Parts: sequence; structure tokens; C-alpha cells
Amino acid sequence: CLENNQTYRTTVLCEPQLGKRGLYPQTGTREAAREADQMMNVLAYSDEKTSLLKIAELINTPLWELIQIVERLQEYNLIEVHQTVQNYKF
Repeated sequence: CLENNQTYRTTVLCEPQLGKRGLYPQTGTREAAREADQMMNVLAYSDEKTSLLKIAELINTPLWELIQIVERLQEYNLIEVHQTVQNYKF
């Protein structure tokens, strides 16, 4: 998880339309809604300053679940890596 701890920045100025990119769930299950919320939270906190580990802490989600979401958002060029966090504070 620490290897994936990076800061990200969004590549869009406003809220991106997840539906037209096929990222918004088509089913109304709780899990689908939770994943959409997590996606929007990752986008909202991708401000070049907040690490993925901090985002996971803020939205109360395990980091390993966010790694998959980040990869999907990167596939659609909605976020990009700003820098790798190297100063770990335990």
C-alpha cells in the first residue's frame, strides 16, 4: 500500500461526467453506489497535496480499495500522478 501512496491531481476543472465514460454504475445496489461515492471522493481530494493514504483515512476506506479506483480514473485521464510520497510519518 505504501508503494501506491502518491498525490494526484485532477485533469478536469469541474465535476466530470462519469456516466458518459461508463464509470457510473448502471445498477442500484449499495455496493455500486458506494463505489461511485468513493470515485467522487478521490476526485474531490486529488488536489496535489493530499496523499492517497490520507484520502483513505478521510473517507474511511481501505487504501487497497482506492488503488483500483485510482487505476480506473487514470485509464480515463481524469487524474494523474503529481508525485510519490516518500516521507512516511508513522
